[in-house]
Amino acid sequence: MTRLLVLAIGAAVSLSALAAPVPDSLYRLYATREFDRAGALLDELVPAATRPADRFAVLLEKADFLLDKRHDYAAAEAIYQDLVEEFPKERRLPEMRYRLALAQELGEKYLEAAQNYEVVATRHMKSRFGKDALEAIERCFRKNYQDRVAYVDGHPITRIELDDRISRHPAGYEPFERKEFLLDTMIDNRLLYRAALNTGLLTDPDFARAYWDMRDRYVFEAWQTRNVTDHAEPTERDLRAAYNRERDSRFTTPEKVRAAQLVVPSRELADSLRRVLLGADAAPWETLTARFSTAPDKDRGGDLGLFSRGTRDKAIEDAAFKLRPGQVSRPVSLDTAWALIRVTERTPRTVKPYDEARGQLLNQVRHEKTEQLYEAKTDELAQAVAIAIDTAALDAGADTIGTVDGVTITREHIERRIEQIPVFFRAQFQSPEGVRRILEQVVLEQLILTDAEANHDWLANGAVSRILDRRARMLVDHYTGRNTTDKVVVEPAEIEAEYRSGLDEYRVPARVHAREVVAPTRTRANQLRRWAQDGRLPALISGRALLVTDPALEELGAAFAQADETDSLAEAWGFTDAPRAVIPNTPTLRVGNRLVPDMGNRCELAGPYPGAGAYSMGFSDRS
Repeated sequence: MTRLLVLAIGAAVSLSALAAPVPDSLYRLYATREFDRAGALLDELVPAATRPADRFAVLLEKADFLLDKRHDYAAAEAIYQDLVEEFPKERRLPEMRYRLALAQELGEKYLEAAQNYEVVATRHMKSRFGKDALEAIERCFRKNYQDRVAYVDGHPITRIELDDRISRHPAGYEPFERKEFLLDTMIDNRLLYRAALNTGLLTDPDFARAYWDMRDRYVFEAWQTRNVTDHAEPTERDLRAAYNRERDSRFTTPEKVRAAQLVVPSRELADSLRRVLLGADAAPWETLTARFSTAPDKDRGGDLGLFSRGTRDKAIEDAAFKLRPGQVSRPVSLDTAWALIRVTERTPRTVKPYDEARGQLLNQVRHEKTEQLYEAKTDELAQAVAIAIDTAALDAGADTIGTVDGVTITREHIERRIEQIPVFFRAQFQSPEGVRRILEQVVLEQLILTDAEANHDWLANGAVSRILDRRARMLVDHYTGRNTTDKVVVEPAEIEAEYRSGLDEYRVPARVHAREVVAPTRTRANQLRRWAQDGRLPALISGRALLVTDPALEELGAAFAQADETDSLAEAWGFTDAPRAVIPNTPTLRVGNRLVPDMGNRCELAGPYPGAGAYSMGFSDRS
């Protein structure tokens, strides 16, 4: 039976986990976007939470649900505010106040939001959202800035927001009129944004799907930051260890010599040449090498280049590395010959210091730690739940493929994931092997998203700021499309009428492909034309010509004489050394060591035509 079953059950669950006031099933509902069921479950949990700690946990989760899943900012703010007042000594008070600030910001209460963000950033910087609160203050500052350039139904557009938009393309907004146009656009976008919210676009199925796809991508990145990126920065110890591992192989340059060889057949000759090289009237090395050496490199002075040990014949290396620059070795025995070795340069072994290598190691070690942490975390998630995948169902095209922690994985999950891949790369994931790779990715994403929901990674400022910005643009685009382009209906008769009214714009004029042969005089042009008409120059009639100078005419005649038939003129001419020209942008063939015209397409001849100092013939290309 072709069935793959992966079953991983986590360690025994502790009693405290069993008694958790918020069950893991809630986060699975979040991950699968079953928000109505999640809301109903929370409604059951709230009255059942009687202990203070349970009440706090459930109400906090209820407020988070309203804030993130239902976008009911006022209701979420009210619960957060009640929790702050009811549980002033709760250890998670900084996290709760951060949530309160976020609810106020989303509800456009920017001053109150900034104040609560400031409390978290100044008094609780070491808490989970301390740095996030500090970054969020900047976002609220833009709205609280007192220099206002416009109000839209009481909502301010501040000078700092306008300047920020201008700074992205300063040259484009240099004229004052362009600044006015930008401000008008910002006002229009605010009006469209409010209209989109007021018409309930957030709950529209098409928009909701696009929104949650976008939101989940940013939540994945927040999960990656919390579990991987924040822990992947290499320590000095990591970098030192990597340096020590790779010092010899990567950061050490071995000793090298630049040497030359003079290879002769006998030791006697080698000894004799060495005496000549070392004598009072020493002959130049290059002269003796060119005359006596039997090696292929004799004309280059026997140069062996700059080399390290292990790259040349061992006998040559042993001799070369014993010499100083300028010295000549004693005869060295090779397999069937003898060689003299002369060294001209030595470079010592060098080791790149750690401080210089550190920059190269930083990205490498960071990447390695990132992969290790990601694999370790995803393995941990997979080991904690039950995963069952039926590969036979996958190959058979069944709708249900398996389950991940009780969540059904269907073919729709895979198809939707493939749709998100750019078209140019999509084909490689539509093969059976590619589909399996996508299935693995879907399983991982389900595990990660459930974990991200359980840890509320959507609260990270990196996710919040990007989600808010992208959501605003999506709302404007969807609302504009729904009320403009989506309402436009063009009847076939209208299209035909528009086509006929502008018919001249769609006409494609007749065109021909033409080629020409240029001759220096009208006499020569007429001569070439007669040759072509008489069939004596089929290369020209075929759409190419060989342009020759007067001194080359005799050789051209010889080429005719050598040819068995006139069709072989081009080939025969290709073997001569006479000057010639090939018409630009025409196909050629290599004949011998020359490029000659390719006699592929036949053309009609016309001309000659008078030109500036020359005459030409043109011919239409029937190909």
